[in-house]
Order: sequence, then structure tokens, then C-alpha cells
Amino acid sequence: MKFKFIIPLIAIVASLFVACEDASTNLGIEIQPVSDGILLDAATFTLNTETFPVARIVSKPDSLLLGKYIDDFLGTSYADIITQLRLPTTEFRYMDPSVATTVADSVVLHLGFSSYFGVNTAPIEVSVYELKKALSDSETYYSDIDPAEYVDFSKKLNAMPELLTIKDGVSGKIQKSLDIKLSDEFLSRFFTTDPTIFSGQEAFQNFFKGLYVTTDFGSSAMINVNSLSLTLYYHYTLNDDPTKAKIKGYHDFHANTEIVKVNRIQYYPSGTLKINPEDEFNYIVSPSTYQTKVRIPMDSIRRCIDASLGDKVLDVNSTILKLNVQDRKVWGANSIIPYVESMLLIKEDAVDEFFKERQLPSDTVAFLADLDKENITSTTFTYHYTFYDLASLIEHELKKDSKQEFLDMVLIPVRVTRVASGSSSQMIISEINPATQMQAVSIFSGKNKENPMRLEIVFSGY
Repeated sequence: MKFKFIIPLIAIVASLFVACEDASTNLGIEIQPVSDGILLDAATFTLNTETFPVARIVSKPDSLLLGKYIDDFLGTSYADIITQLRLPTTEFRYMDPSVATTVADSVVLHLGFSSYFGVNTAPIEVSVYELKKALSDSETYYSDIDPAEYVDFSKKLNAMPELLTIKDGVSGKIQKSLDIKLSDEFLSRFFTTDPTIFSGQEAFQNFFKGLYVTTDFGSSAMINVNSLSLTLYYHYTLNDDPTKAKIKGYHDFHANTEIVKVNRIQYYPSGTLKINPEDEFNYIVSPSTYQTKVRIPMDSIRRCIDASLGDKVLDVNSTILKLNVQDRKVWGANSIIPYVESMLLIKEDAVDEFFKERQLPSDTVAFLADLDKENITSTTFTYHYTFYDLASLIEHELKKDSKQEFLDMVLIPVRVTRVASGSSSQMIISEINPATQMQAVSIFSGKNKENPMRLEIVFSGY
């Protein structure tokens, strides 16, 4: 955000924001003497907004949603996982058969989940299948991926149904992981002493394409899988050992950041939520459900500023775009879906490239705001998202040789990864991905009669 002339603005900025057509024509003179040749002005613009359904998002998840959840108002969300596995070590060789006999014992799929959503006593039945076609390192995958293209549904790997309840029915403890023993038939195919299979990731991937993890039963709970691995257990028996003692070993094949994994997400509307361009509230829902388009009226802004500044050189000093949140109880009294934590405001034509290329916020393309709150009473709050840093974007667009009527932006729920900056304790953004957690929020639209969405701009000319 620009801070030119910001000191004299601080005391008056709260009183400056009026509709452009009502803005005082001598406002700049009141703030700065005519002799200085600098004019400072402010204006407020109501925005056009519209909710739209999301067909798909770029799938570069740092955690993987698994399960199914039905919300009475929003509808049904369903998520499953397609993933490669990482070879644990290269050039590995089992002991020479002349020295020891190697025996495969079992193979177990491990799902670790740091959090969950929904009813923790609701059962989830998990099924695991083998891939017939490998994912490509060079391809961008989307949340609407078709499993039929990649999955061999004749090769279900867990022979017995695997039921998970997040809250253990016996101990009452909240579980953080699920281990699924896979079939002996799969063990016999997966275990190999052929050293060429361990020569590198490509060779291993040609041998084993990967896994598809899905759910067959359950509609009230989803887990956020943050670790997925396949463990092969085996043992050696030394040929010259009369006791035939077992020397145990294992290999862990992880679905880590070095391999490709895709979170497939499906959404089915409930019919309760009706989307209309005239709605007084807009919706932003993840995963891959609803987003909101925000149309900034560049033509109106341009005409307003031109009328105020005349031939002076434009400098957009500051902007405020505040998204006021509707009370959840109004539209989802029984909903347990949490509010969207982080919101990205981004140019509509830049969305795909932003997530494909793992870009970060910039002052002319994409902007980030986190959910914030204000006290009404000691126990009640109002919530909002506030974007303060659109000044460079607005100035950049105004100075283009363009007659565009609107600048189309999109509000997207995102998951933000922050890391410590060097030796300091300051946290910086390292990565932004489309949110795959269950989150939802409704915001006051540009059509809201009580408090329409507005963009407030302070600008100057010299």
C-alpha cells in the first residue's frame, strides 16, 4: 500500500468517504492550500458482486480431504485421493539368497490426520485401489479428475471393509490415524527382490503406479489427511542360523511433497441454497463449491477521479475494501461448517496461472485477507475481511490505455502456509493453495440494502 501524504490523512480519513457524486469539490483545497498545487480527495464506490459455482480448482494440496459430508443448506461434499508413492531409497538390495532367505510379512497403508470435520462418532468406510495409470510430474491436475482413467477397480487392495470412527468407541479418545492392512494377494505382487525396481523413482513408478483411497460409506465426517504412506514389512532368516531367528525390516513409501497427489472433490447442491444475481449476500465455500465475483467499476472510478483532478497527475494513496460477514445463524443455524479463515482476492483472468505456478500475493494481481472480528458485546462479535492494499492495482489499471468498464476479481478461500523469516520470529507467506478444508461464509453483496459492498479510495493529484 502507498503511504504518500498518509500523515494528514490519518486524522480525516474516516470522514472522507462519500459517494463520488456527493464528494465535495473543494475537499483538496480544505486539506492542502491551493498554492501547493496538490489536491487530495476521496470517493466511495458500490461494487457489483455475484456468487457462482466452482467447477474445479487446481489440485496442489498440502493436506488431503477424505470422506463425505451432507450439509442441509449447502449440499453434499465428497473427497477422495489419487497419489503416487515415493521410493524410500535407491539402489537398495535385499540380502543375498545364499546368505539369507527374505520373506514378506505384510503391507499396511497408514493415514495420519491432524484434524477432522463433522460428527466424530459417525463411521467412515475406507477402500483402497491400485492405479493402472501413473500421474505425470509435468501435468497440472484439477479437483474434477476422473478416477476411471487412472484406477483399476478390479484391484481393491483391502480385502476386508475398513471402518473408521474418529472417536474410539471403547476408549473415547479422538484418533489421529488409521492403519489398513492390505491383502495377501497385493503383498505377493508388491514385494519384489528385483534390484532394478529400486534403481530410481521412475523405475519404481513403472512397477507400481500408485493408490486411490476413497470412501464407500458415511456422510457425516471428513478427515484432513496430512500423512499417507505404505509400509512393507519383511524379515530375513539367516541360512546358517539353526534357531531360524527372524531379522525384521521394513520400507516406508510416502506420499510426500516430492511426488504428485490429487484431491478429487465433488459437490452436489442441496436445492436449499438458491443463487441469484440480485442476492443481498454472496457465498464463498470450500472445497471447490462457491466463489464470488467482484466487479470493480473502473469506468466510474476513472470519470470520478478525472472530474476531481483535471490535468493533475494521479496518485492513489490508499484503498479499503471491507467484506462484512453475515451472521451464520441467519442462513445455517444447524451448520457446523467453520468460517473461511483466509480469503484471496485475485484478478479473474489470473486465477489458473496463480495456482499452477504457486505464485504469492502481489500489489497488482492478488491480495490476501484473514478473517477478523469486532466485539459487539463481551460474548458476541461481527466478522469481516479487509483488503487495505489495492492502491497500486487501482492506479495501475487507471493509467492503462484502456476503456474497460469493469475490473473483474474473484474471492477464493485459500490455505496459507507461513514460515519464519531467517533468524527472526516474523512469519512470511511461503505458499498459497485453494482451500480443501470444509469452510463457508456469506458476505454482504453489492446489492445489500443495509450495507452494500463498497470500495473506498483516497487519491491525490499534483
